[in-house]
Amino acid sequence: MPGIKIITDSTADLGQELKERYRLEVVPLMVTFDEETYGDGVDINTQRLFELVKEKGKLPKTSSPSPA
Repeated sequence: MPGIKIITDSTADLGQELKERYRLEVVPLMVTFDEETYGDGVDINTQRLFELVKEKGKLPKTSSPSPA
């Protein structure tokens, strides 16, 4: 459908094939450990996220992406 764009955030955890097939736009969730903030899937991947949880012994804080 021309003129319509589907946008989701990275918590949808969609595969690359699905994103390409439907031309989905994925906005990263922000993940913060202490003073460091990362864009989910951009600055940090799932493996590194779990490593940080194990290293720091705590869960990160998350925030939704800005709508603008």
